[in-house]
Amino acid sequence: MDNPLVLWDGVFNSLENVREFLSRSSDKGLYLESKSKIKWVEKQERLLLSAKRGKLLRTFSLTKHIEENTIVKILDFGGGIGWGFTIVSQIHPKAKYHILETPESNQLFKDFWKKKEMSPFFHSDYKEIEDQIDIFYINSVLQYLENDDYLIEVIRFFSPPKIIMDEVIPSDSIEFYSLQNHWDKKIPYRFLDLSELCSKIENLGYKLTSSEIGPINIPTGVRWEIEISSNNTITPGRPMNLLFTKK
Repeated sequence: MDNPLVLWDGVFNSLENVREFLSRSSDKGLYLESKSKIKWVEKQERLLLSAKRGKLLRTFSLTKHIEENTIVKILDFGGGIGWGFTIVSQIHPKAKYHILETPESNQLFKDFWKKKEMSPFFHSDYKEIEDQIDIFYINSVLQYLENDDYLIEVIRFFSPPKIIMDEVIPSDSIEFYSLQNHWDKKIPYRFLDLSELCSKIENLGYKLTSSEIGPINIPTGVRWEIEISSNNTITPGRPMNLLFTKK
């Protein structure tokens, strides 16, 4: 491939190493600022528009785990603008769809749903959700979390019967970090130790029911490998789709 676009920059053992590197860099790696933030919002809008047209730009396995004609209550962890809700509501209109996001994102995305008859419920504090959640869903979000502490805290609080995780990006061995070239910014990106993540969830009383390798949704001309040196690279693991069920 001639002059591929570089997706990743560097390999780091810890988030502290990432921050130390950024502190010495002219690019401080602030997530979702300036043009990077605009591009991220534009991407969310594209996901939403495609969902309305019935086209999936990402792996989305949630619908196949919802029984027909049931009033299922879903919590989408980091659900963004609500493109997942759009897909679910077309197939399962009785579903009640909660999205847990940052206050800033929620305020922004609520404007997209003001005049709609149906809309997801946006929250920035999971403890304000009064419903007993039936399905906990997360799609391509874990890599942007500093660690798994908050994720485990939310799962423990709701103890849902099912946990569905799409596009979990693992390392090929131990957990490590890189910097993702996110338009005009570099942002920390975590490659998870999948066995450790599964162990944490299983310790909450769950069983890993299914594990499937998903496609890599990388545009043509973008390099997936991470360069360590001129003659040494790391190839990240393939995205995984996981289903956990309560024992």
